Amino acid sequence: YITGFTVPFMRYVHLDEMRIFNAEIRKIKGEGKTAIGAYGAGLLLGSFALCRLRDGGIKSAELMAINDTGYQHARLVRYYERMGFEVVRVLGSGDVPVLTDLLDQMTWGGVGTLMRADIDTILGKWSHAFDPPSRNKPPP
Repeated sequence: YITGFTVPFMRYVHLDEMRIFNAEIRKIKGEGKTAIGAYGAGLLLGSFALCRLRDGGIKSAELMAINDTGYQHARLVRYYERMGFEVVRVLGSGDVPVLTDLLDQMTWGGVGTLMRADIDTILGKWSHAFDPPSRNKPPP
């Protein structure tokens, strides 16, 4: 699931939390069933949500790869980059004025890598996933 909010007059969506339940996917696979995974049902529902946002005039989305642990943070950054997000800046790094950094950390709830994506770009990147299986190609 994903939680967040939109700021329509800025044509922006702030994505607070994205969770993929890997334990449930492993459980299904352990029972000999087919698990769609993070790029299956999640991609379909995420694409639907992005289409609805785009239809409402929203142009971009932001999220933060929280830096709780170095290993998990690196995994989140790689995952979001694969999805089409680009690094804006690292919160808590001291690269911006202290007040700006503090406000960002309060907005996002901690330190980590702030990332942004153009909604049309993400939808274009992943649209191949909805092609018939014979024409299914990996993303560029």
